[in-house]
This record gives sequence, structure tokens and C-alpha cells, in this order.
Amino acid sequence: MELLAGLNLHDLILRFGPQPEGRVIQILKQVCESLAEAHSLGLVHRDLKPSNIFLCDRGGVLDWVKVLDFGLVREFTANPPPGKWKTNLPAPFFMPPEAIKNSAASDPRSDLYGVGAIGYFC
Repeated sequence: MELLAGLNLHDLILRFGPQPEGRVIQILKQVCESLAEAHSLGLVHRDLKPSNIFLCDRGGVLDWVKVLDFGLVREFTANPPPGKWKTNLPAPFFMPPEAIKNSAASDPRSDLYGVGAIGYFC
């Protein structure tokens, strides 16, 4: 497991308040790139929230983003088997409303909803 030095997005906002739009855009762009890779492999994160976005200093590059906690990840299929993916629910403030009713219905759009909610949080 990689040892990371830095802080998560939740702690950053709590300590320093709302962030400038340019910084938020750069952070969210990296989150989207990470999700694009997961989605290309057929995986949906399902638990995006500020505490799962970690900001590192990598080789002098500040705000190097790591998307953490793939504990609720599931394989995305067009027709998931009913009830197969009934698991713990992600953080309710960052999940799409339809996922509350049926968490098995999560797909890549659910992750993008979380990105938007994180942007608003920032």
C-alpha cells in the first residue's frame, strides 16, 4: 500500500474554507481522469466524497490527486442482477437520489453526480 503525505479534500475545506475556482477545476479534472480509467475497466466507485479525494505533493507538483477507498466499487453492467449488489450505501450527500432507492442501479453517471456535488462542496 502506498504511503501518502498530504490531506484529503474534506480536511482542506474545513481548515481553509472554499477554494478558488481554478484550483477546484484542476482537482476535479484529475478526479475525472481517475474515474475515466475505472469506468473504462467497467468499474463504478460508488462512494465519491471529499474525504476520499487525497491531495499529495508529488515531485514538487502540488494537488496531485489520488482517488481513495474503492471499498464499494462494483462492476458496471448494463443489466445488473437484481439484489446482487445490495451493499453499504455511500455518503448520502454525494450520491445521486436514484441510488438511494436502488444502489444496484449505480453506473458511471452516479460517479459523475458525486463529482458535481464535490465541486459544490469545494
